[in-house]
Amino acid sequence: MRYQRGQTLPETVLFLPILLLATFAVIYFSQLGVANERAQLGVRYGGLTSFVSQPTAYYSATDIYAFYESAAGLTAAPCPTAPPGAYTDSAPFPGPSSAPYWTPAQIQPAPTSNCSLVVKNLGGASFLATHYFSATQVSTGATIAVPPYLQSLVGSTFGQVSASESFVHPAYPAVILACTNQQVYNRAFGALFPNASPPPAPPCP
Repeated sequence: MRYQRGQTLPETVLFLPILLLATFAVIYFSQLGVANERAQLGVRYGGLTSFVSQPTAYYSATDIYAFYESAAGLTAAPCPTAPPGAYTDSAPFPGPSSAPYWTPAQIQPAPTSNCSLVVKNLGGASFLATHYFSATQVSTGATIAVPPYLQSLVGSTFGQVSASESFVHPAYPAVILACTNQQVYNRAFGALFPNASPPPAPPCP
């Protein structure tokens, strides 16, 4: 009985550090998983707001007038960034802020959006608006600090999470006019400015 009782001590000394290491590793990877889900949420929020923010400024006759009057050609599409508040439940998201355990060590790199205009034509008659669509790409990222006792196993001092999505939407009227042939472009210009000569159509993106 005495020897069986003494056997517990070396087992505890051997396995307790391993158990603690595994426990804190689970805590770290749970934080990393939550940050990854928040990155996905931020990307989708940015994609949603890119379509609902100021829609009348782009799908209206105002945009067509601005397109013909602007020497630069096409106006820029709306391009909001993925909000950093997705990682902390702060603005623009309602509700209480998250506890420090569920927030990343730092939001780095800062959320960005790449909104270069990409237009695709599905074929058919060039004047059909339903044949044109545009794409907006939204991306975001954040880091989670790796505990010192896990850095040798992970091989880094920070764990990185990132998300990026492309959101497709109907092309704006000005984009459709730029991508149609010169004859359609001239007719639209003549209807808006009867006494002016139409300039060359800008190149399609």
